[in-house]
Amino acid sequence: MYVGLDLHKATINATVMDENGTVLNEVKIKSEPDSLRNFSDSIPLGSYIAIALQHGTGHIGYCLKDTTLPYQTR
Repeated sequence: MYVGLDLHKATINATVMDENGTVLNEVKIKSEPDSLRNFSDSIPLGSYIAIALQHGTGHIGYCLKDTTLPYQTR
């Protein structure tokens, strides 16, 4: 699975695609820790995640460290 997260101050646009590029889900969630945790629980382990940060969204990065998703930066 591939997940794209476009972070904004109030919301996060999330798209989930399979390995063939077929969009499986597109959602808009609140930029809040509980909303991000609930969404992250629906993502299969081993998924690739790309994150686009907008100016003023650094606070969301702190939420990511508290999710159940294993992550690394590049």
